[in-house]
Order: sequence, then C-alpha cells, then structure tokens
Amino acid sequence: MSLKLTDPDYRKPSSTKKPIMVLGATLFVIVMLLTYHCNRALTNDSLGIRLYTNNIRYDNKNLTPGEKPWALRGPLVAQSIVDNTADAPAVVCLQEVLHNQLEDILAFLNKDNSDWSYYGIGRTDGLEKGEFAPILYKKSEWTLESSRTYWLSETPEKPSVGWDAALERIVTEVILSHKRNGEEIKVLNTHFDHKGVIARRELVKLILSKMESGNQPLFLCGDLNTQPTDEPYAILKSTEYKDSRTYQDNPDENEPTFTGFNEADGTGIIDYIWADPKSKWQAYHVLPNHFGFYMSDHRPVVADYTF
Repeated sequence: MSLKLTDPDYRKPSSTKKPIMVLGATLFVIVMLLTYHCNRALTNDSLGIRLYTNNIRYDNKNLTPGEKPWALRGPLVAQSIVDNTADAPAVVCLQEVLHNQLEDILAFLNKDNSDWSYYGIGRTDGLEKGEFAPILYKKSEWTLESSRTYWLSETPEKPSVGWDAALERIVTEVILSHKRNGEEIKVLNTHFDHKGVIARRELVKLILSKMESGNQPLFLCGDLNTQPTDEPYAILKSTEYKDSRTYQDNPDENEPTFTGFNEADGTGIIDYIWADPKSKWQAYHVLPNHFGFYMSDHRPVVADYTF
C-alpha cells in the first residue's frame, strides 16, 4: 500500500527523513508517468485492421427472381465498401467478380482519388477471363510486398478444375505491409466450389498447406460454400485458426451470410473470416445487403483485429 501525500506520515516527518521521503515520492511519480506513457506508446503502436469480405454475385445477364441487374447493384456494393472501411486500415476480399465489375468498383472507390488498388486474376485463363477473387487495399495504408494466385486442384500452378468441382476455383494471396509501422499481414481470399463435396474437402487441405509458411498474422476470407456442420469447416476448426464468428459474446454469431434474392433461395452461414493466434479479435459483424432490393445474394462480413 502506498502512502498519500496527505497522510500524517507526510505532514509530520522528522527533519532527517523528509528529504528522503520527498525524493522517494518524486521518483514514484516519475516512474508512474513513464509507465503510463510507455503503455500508451505500446497501445498506439499496435495495429488495428478490418477485414471485409463479400460475394458480390457475378454480373448475371439471365436474372433470377428478385435479382436486379449489376448496373443497379454495383453502386450499393461499392458504397458498402466505402462506408465500412473508412475508420481503420482495411483489406477487402471479394468473390464472384467479373472483370467489368472489378473495373466498376474501382472506378467508384477512386472517384475522388486513386488510392484504392487490388491484386487478382481471372480464374479461367489467369488473366481477365472468368471470375476474380480480388483483394483490394488502399495504397496510402498498405504496400503490396508479394502476391500470387493458385488453383484449387491437383495442378495448382495453372488454370484447372480440381477433383469433382464444377468450375475452376482459385485462392488469391497477398502479403501487405502497413505504411505506419511496417507490420506485415498475409491475406488469402477464396471461393469454394458449390457442387464438389470431395473438392471442398481437398480445397481446405490444400489451402492449409499453403497457410503454414510465413510468420505474419494470417487471415483467410471468402465464400466457402460450407456450413458450420460440414466436413470442411470441421477440418479448419481442428487447426489453430479460429472462425471470427465464434468468439464469446458475439451478437452476430448466428446471422446468415447467404440470403438469396428471394425466400425460396433459403439462407445459411457460408461466408467466413478465419484468423491465426497472432492477432487479437475485436469485433465481428454481418452487414445488410437489402436496400429496397438485394445488392447481392450474400451479406458482407467484417471482422476487426489488432496485433
């Protein structure tokens, strides 16, 4: 227990003890102030980031019941990114993105400046054909240190369809360093096959093998076409990685991320953000996707972390 300056022992010291006690009190105050400022410095040096993931629905020309054309949906998709990445360094992972949609989103995001950039390639030819799984970031916040794409198949280095999958499936991977303090993160973005049961199981195994390298905090985002009761989810759950949805006191834990465009489509939890133990979970939210009509058949998911 420390003595206060108003305690009797301080008001009535002996003449021989007074200088020592005053010096001791002064040193105590100095130590406390230094500790306070050091703790503030440590807090300020920690990096808070937001991961944002959304399957935006490809630019479908044969609209399903309840689905609106991309010309109407696109501005809402882009505005959601703007509104939900403004307050912290952010990394945006999108799925089911055709090249024209990527161009539209970037044009919207960069209408006032040219800060937003991306990495991603088309899954059909490794260039611009087919769906992208792009990762978007602000150049004022992040430096792209490395990037690569691999196919979820037995031949991951070239465009290919794996196992019993219906379509080509890819993983987009980037390493980003933050411009404030040089901290690096690794982010993977993917979209699992919607039909291949074997493929989804093997995709998880392949991705996990790719996630093992590197010392950076790691995040896996995307539409996994997998419910929490399915085998691929169980495989992920058995590792050190944790589903950002499942932390204690998370009010959105059971919120569906897939809504469809009408009630007949059903709902489910198939979009995720997974993280390794190097980062500290802060928050998780499932965002709205209906603004008079559905901007996509999936809701955006965000998760906040510090490290």
